Amino acid sequence: MEFKVAKLSDISELSFVDRRSRIERKSAFHTVHVGIDQPLVVHPQQSVLASTLEYVRVPKDLSGEVHARSTIARTGLSVEPAIIHPGFSGAITLRIRNLGHVPLKIKPGTRIAQLTLGMLIGEVDSDESRYKYSIGPTESSFGPEYHDLSRFHGNSNRLVIGVVSTRGSGRKTLLRAIEEEFGFEIYSLGEFVRQETAARSLGFTDWKTLQDVGNECRRLYGADYFAKQCLHDLDSRRVDWNRVIVVHGFRNIAEIDFFKKNCDFYAIAIDADQRLRYERRKLKGRHNEAEMTWDEFKLRDDKDLGYNEPEFGQQLRSLLAAANQQILNETTVPEFEASIIQAINSFVKPGGYR
Repeated sequence: MEFKVAKLSDISELSFVDRRSRIERKSAFHTVHVGIDQPLVVHPQQSVLASTLEYVRVPKDLSGEVHARSTIARTGLSVEPAIIHPGFSGAITLRIRNLGHVPLKIKPGTRIAQLTLGMLIGEVDSDESRYKYSIGPTESSFGPEYHDLSRFHGNSNRLVIGVVSTRGSGRKTLLRAIEEEFGFEIYSLGEFVRQETAARSLGFTDWKTLQDVGNECRRLYGADYFAKQCLHDLDSRRVDWNRVIVVHGFRNIAEIDFFKKNCDFYAIAIDADQRLRYERRKLKGRHNEAEMTWDEFKLRDDKDLGYNEPEFGQQLRSLLAAANQQILNETTVPEFEASIIQAINSFVKPGGYR
């Protein structure tokens, strides 16, 4: 059985403000494994994360609360109260602490806590737990609370970071860094272009096909068509608008204008030298681009940038210029990732956008 035991470490603090990495937060505990009949010694004032042997499934019309059993509590062993959200499934993490002055021995199967359930009036549509499907003791993942005060700002229920990127500039690296460091949810306008392409039975979705279908839809339905589709989809998913949402795949200035009108919106643009981006695409070799010549790449890339494009067409040059921050990705990956984190930290604060 696994336990997470709090330990002394060289960490000066666990910050709710400057977003320490998950790895650093986890280093506040060390993992201890004990056999089913072996004891774990909890020393005075020591904190331990344990989990129930039972795997719990809570219906959506019930809510639960975990408490220490009174017999156990009288020995000095504390079990912190915990709320179990409707719809939760998983082993319940228990935070236990020895409040007494002598070490206490417990072993797997010791009945230290109890779960009480309360009936709700109606069902909830989705559970709020970030610890769903856990099968062992789970450390804190205190990401979303970082932005809770943002509801006091304008357009408080829609906080969106828009990512504008040229092909080969490092979009996937940027999105991975954002997800790992901040835990933001990520969505793409390009997904709606691919859906339109599939609806036309056009088969292989190469670069040119996606450009042409995107332009055709914006011509028929308006230049902000994909932005409207995306925001409608987010509302349909009932995303948690108290959290920051990241959207990428912008190709027309009307798409950014739509988000600015309906959200607190901040755009980050990434770019690199065109020849460098060509070499990166050839090296990756996606969508047969390993065989693409410089002239072929430049033709398609110039179309993305907006050269000789109609009003409803590709407008990346305008989007790059309109972004709140521009990042040039012509350095190493660690330097690029550091610049991304620095850029976001410059405008995302504990109280929301600055």
